[in-house]
Amino acid sequence: GNPADRCKEDALRMLRAIRFSSVLNFTIEKETLLAICNYAGQIRHVSIERLKIEMDKLFMGMNPVNAFQYMDKSGLDIHLPLIPSKRDNLQRAIPFATAVEGWVYLTIEGEFHPSEMAKAYKLSNNERHIISSVIELYEKRTVRAFTIEDYYLYELDELKMVEKFFRTFQQNCSFIDDDEIEKRKTVTARVKLICIGGRYYWES
Repeated sequence: GNPADRCKEDALRMLRAIRFSSVLNFTIEKETLLAICNYAGQIRHVSIERLKIEMDKLFMGMNPVNAFQYMDKSGLDIHLPLIPSKRDNLQRAIPFATAVEGWVYLTIEGEFHPSEMAKAYKLSNNERHIISSVIELYEKRTVRAFTIEDYYLYELDELKMVEKFFRTFQQNCSFIDDDEIEKRKTVTARVKLICIGGRYYWES
């Protein structure tokens, strides 16, 4: 059908078309892109729950960079909650292993607080917890290496995600690979730690 009519019938179709450009790595035809440009503001009337489903799928697509470029070209990004105007590190951040990684990326790139992102997209309690933990540890990682406490307190997936985004956003710093993180996490899990004054130590 006519792209403009389809956008007017259901504004979500605009984001869905852009999502498909990520999932299927295709080019959006000119008429469809023009319709998205003309009706971009209508996306504000779509429920957050429906937007989040499309964003989750977009993050997991083959080419999220393609999708965000179309968001920029069409102006759709300015009508969606908490989409950073600059996405300079996106190419280095992909692929996303999970949709949550995509939300973490947006949070760091846009310098948003995890609670802002969680509220804006009605993230699940589990997603909120993961994003908060990762951002908390990421901020520590920007000023120091992982400590014994970090390996003890954070999940393996969280440690790996933090290191991934540390590599993405802090390019001139040294980093550790996933195998080394797994090794250190395994060693920490095998020993007893004691907490004294809020600090963790190996038990002798």
